[in-house]
Amino acid sequence: MNPFFSLQTRLRDLIAAHAYFAAVAADEILTEQIADLEYQVESRLLNIGFGIVITTAAGKAVESTYGALVSDEDLNISIVHNPTLKGDYNALEAQWAAMQAVHGQTCLAVPPHVLTERDYFRVVGHQRRLDGPAGVNVRELHVTAGLRLL
Repeated sequence: MNPFFSLQTRLRDLIAAHAYFAAVAADEILTEQIADLEYQVESRLLNIGFGIVITTAAGKAVESTYGALVSDEDLNISIVHNPTLKGDYNALEAQWAAMQAVHGQTCLAVPPHVLTERDYFRVVGHQRRLDGPAGVNVRELHVTAGLRLL
């Protein structure tokens, strides 16, 4: 599997396992493996009132003593919430639950025998997006993770 998709899938699985998201269907937590991601957000998530979108924003190569290409990846977890359609959720509560679900977790479901400081997800920031559709709250969680590309 593409290592970028693997990081996104791992985040999706960690979030889905948190009790706050127990009632969220698997297809309401989207990753970039969906070719028409923007369409799915607009046509599906906005119509049901709640969902999560996980994307890779950027990456930076880092020096590696392992002889492998290693990068620090910046990922975004976007929580999309329309309270008029889905009143039983709250975007800020969902953001807190997502933080709890991912921060400090290993990047791989089954970690390698020797973990390094880059083998963990770290929450490095968050923001409320003001450029979303009217009436829709969008909270964005910024996460950094290490990725061995070679």
